[in-house]
Amino acid sequence: MKNTLRIEVLGANRPLTVKEQNDFRAKLQHYMEPNGIVSMCLEAGNLYVEFNPGIFKPELFKQILTDIGFPLERHIVPVSFHFAV
Repeated sequence: MKNTLRIEVLGANRPLTVKEQNDFRAKLQHYMEPNGIVSMCLEAGNLYVEFNPGIFKPELFKQILTDIGFPLERHIVPVSFHFAV
């Protein structure tokens, strides 16, 4: 059988303390199977999420992380501005 699961690595913008890691693990526990998440692993700097891509919506999950206070690393794309004088 072909494995169709994917892994997303979400970075924290700062290292999490052990207490913070445990608190976030407790908050994230109920987001497992019903939302397409197969497994999660939280370390001090990263959250690894193994998921079913047919069910799981990464952007929605990132919003959930923001809502519960997870310090999600943001990737800002630099934009150049041109001023006419």
